[in-house]
Amino acid sequence: MNRLVNYNYGIIEKIGVLKSVYIRSKDGFVVMFYVYALLFLTIYMSLLLNMVSAMQFVTMFIMEGVLVILMMTDGLSICLIGLSIFLSLICFVYSWFQKYRLREFQMVLMLIDLLVVNMFLQLDLLVLFILYEVLILPVFLYIGLWGSRVRKVEAAYKFFLYALIGSLLMLMGLIFVLMHVGITNMMVMSFYSMSKMRLKYVYLFFIVSVLIKIPMFPFYAWLPEAHVEASTVGSIFLAGILLKIGIFIYFRFLVYVYFEVVALYSLWVMILGMFSMLLALVLVLYQVDLKRIVAFSSVVHMNVALMGIMVMNVFGYIGCFVVLLSHGLVSSGLFLMVGFIYDRYKTRFIYYYGGIMQIMPLYSGVLFLMVMANIGLPGTFSFIGEFLLYVAFVQFDLIIYMFMIPVVVLTTFFMLWMYTRLTSGILKGNFILNFGDLSKREVSLLIMFLVFILWYGENPNGVLELLSNEMLFLSI
Repeated sequence: MNRLVNYNYGIIEKIGVLKSVYIRSKDGFVVMFYVYALLFLTIYMSLLLNMVSAMQFVTMFIMEGVLVILMMTDGLSICLIGLSIFLSLICFVYSWFQKYRLREFQMVLMLIDLLVVNMFLQLDLLVLFILYEVLILPVFLYIGLWGSRVRKVEAAYKFFLYALIGSLLMLMGLIFVLMHVGITNMMVMSFYSMSKMRLKYVYLFFIVSVLIKIPMFPFYAWLPEAHVEASTVGSIFLAGILLKIGIFIYFRFLVYVYFEVVALYSLWVMILGMFSMLLALVLVLYQVDLKRIVAFSSVVHMNVALMGIMVMNVFGYIGCFVVLLSHGLVSSGLFLMVGFIYDRYKTRFIYYYGGIMQIMPLYSGVLFLMVMANIGLPGTFSFIGEFLLYVAFVQFDLIIYMFMIPVVVLTTFFMLWMYTRLTSGILKGNFILNFGDLSKREVSLLIMFLVFILWYGENPNGVLELLSNEMLFLSI
């Protein structure tokens, strides 16, 4: 076996590949085994989920005669954990030939996996808060240390500042709850009552924190800047994982425990979400950076998902969750494709591109499928979630449903404009010497995205059954 390894390593050296590939592979196989183990464990747990029971794989203890549940698995947590581990696998394969601090890069990747899996299983709000605070540091490193441009440090500190403000507000709400309830476990808190005035204060602290994390107007200045300056892996984690945590905390804590106060202010949050979407759709028309365009698209989708929760019915809840999952796949795929052309041409300004369909036909075809999925074309995973949300909006208020029509039109317009600006027209001469279509490694990554996007667009029953399991837990 050692002779075979040494022989293969000698061949690699002879064909001109970097000598560090062998060393990288030894560290890389450890990370690959770790990620694959988490992925198979998630699939195994999802197959064992009983659709009749809302909570499974429960960790609990009895305190003063009260059953306290620390961690549990349900449909929503399984789906979000599976999405996070899948994106980690994508990031690992993409960064295989990372040149700068590869070992530290992979250690941060493993740390993010560990934190995210524990977060989506937690029922203790204080532990969930601590895990989120620790998660800020790896994302900060992916922006500031492995970012792609000069302003990456400034963008990293802006992200950290906004995250810190949101975390301080959430901490104030946690202290307020702890003073009046005495425990931060969400299952136990549901048996305690607070006055309406105290509930309003708790809701105010948490909703502002969630609006920063999603983000929603007027707090989304940090997101486009963070995406632009972050590495491709950092953008994937931001769009695919970090943005989901705010809505997850909102649903797990406020909707489960304090349903009445959420219903009281849901209309105001929906109005703010509609304004945020209109503003994002106007601002995106002035953007010239490809990452900024995709980032503003993420703002629109996350606001639509939060509005689905505010509708307060089953279609809104399930539609919100499906949008979160589909957005994690589609938006991460778009950021990955932007990273592919940035690796080739070292620029993301859209006006420097044109006519790349002539030299990159495979890339252009896959990009077209991703753009269609992002605007919710029937047959894609995004369409399932958006259709459920539209049904929920019709049941809630016809005015909100009518408002979503221009949102869909404008989103379709700027995504198709981005695609045609990249792929059509005259080929820019500066790139003729540097052209190259997708490699086998890049094609394999994009195929994984497309398989999930198209498969669940045609066969969404498995995901819908897992998420409907969540409704059982909400009805307890």
